Amino acid sequence: MTLSTEEKNNLRFHFAMYLAILKIGRADYKADDIAQINPNDLNDELISHCVFETVGVFRDYQHYHPSASPDTIGKSREFVEALLRNFSIERIGVAPLHKLIKF
Repeated sequence: MTLSTEEKNNLRFHFAMYLAILKIGRADYKADDIAQINPNDLNDELISHCVFETVGVFRDYQHYHPSASPDTIGKSREFVEALLRNFSIERIGVAPLHKLIKF
């Protein structure tokens, strides 16, 4: 998977958000919740899954918003809401999740 520097910079936060949601089990986490995540519980499979899903939603969103730059997309509230819909706990386990999202 090839990403531009701009895409990497904009997706880093969203990847971490998804990883936190998966490990904590809810989207309304606090800093203390993140501090409780054991780094030893993060494996290559989990990280790859989070990258795949985050980039997948980004690419799908980009497809439906072709004039928007990666920077604009990464910082838009609408994109964050699309990610949160995709990352909802009820849907985890259905892969690939990003194919189910409609923009």
